[in-house]
Amino acid sequence: MKHIKTLGLLPVFLVLLASCGGSQEANTEIDTKGEDSLMMDSMRTQVKEFVHIFPSHLKVAILFKNAGLKYESSYLLTSSQGDKLMTTQDKAFGLGFFGVDMAYTAINNQTQASINFLKVSKSLSQQLGLESVYESNRYLQKFESNLNNVDTLESIIRDLFAESDAFLKDNDKLDVTLLTFAGGWTESVYLAASYARSTKNQAIVEIIGDQLISLDPLIRLLGENQKNFDNKALIKQLTETKKILESGIVKPETETEPMIFQLTDKQLDELINKIKEIRSKVNNA
Repeated sequence: MKHIKTLGLLPVFLVLLASCGGSQEANTEIDTKGEDSLMMDSMRTQVKEFVHIFPSHLKVAILFKNAGLKYESSYLLTSSQGDKLMTTQDKAFGLGFFGVDMAYTAINNQTQASINFLKVSKSLSQQLGLESVYESNRYLQKFESNLNNVDTLESIIRDLFAESDAFLKDNDKLDVTLLTFAGGWTESVYLAASYARSTKNQAIVEIIGDQLISLDPLIRLLGENQKNFDNKALIKQLTETKKILESGIVKPETETEPMIFQLTDKQLDELINKIKEIRSKVNNA
């Protein structure tokens, strides 16, 4: 991160050169473009590193199922809400939510619901310029042809997410990528917190604690990549969510021992309410 902060000082330095050296405008423009390129390369590298620690939508859904949780449709969004998202920023954010709900319903053999979430995900993706991802590999057709084969559906969803992430990162859509991750993170934690509150399942509470690993870099990257979108309100909400999660750390992780993480009912209620506040951007669209 020091690299990016240092680069941020370059425009001031170039202005000083121009004021002292006569005709330096052309060089300034070239240097500024070079700076932008360096910053974009650095941001791409950071996002790629972030992806390695970010839990996939599918992985979270499988964790829920392996923990013995029963399917609960009342926790989910309705697919029709995707049609009400108007701005590019909201569509990118919403895509992350619907991706989680699609994986969750598919893993739980809720075939019609999973198809509906896949369709809204496809529609949002097309509006965000990702239509080639869905069309080139006929994901919707493959999905509908394998509704009774959970293992195959897992493979299809895994490929779809991987290809979508790769497309976003390689086509200067880092801002869209980060908002999609933010939406997926929010929906995953919402589902986990809702389950933890109703079932008292400590394994799910621990899953919630694990999400702190990806929250810090997510907040940082959202703050550093606001060329096209204003993420200030979302960053504030996620930062407040982080404080609630940190209150559940009983014992920090060490080199020899894992973190001990617990949440009381009161803390879970506080977490759920904060997540609902973030989620309302999509849920109340």
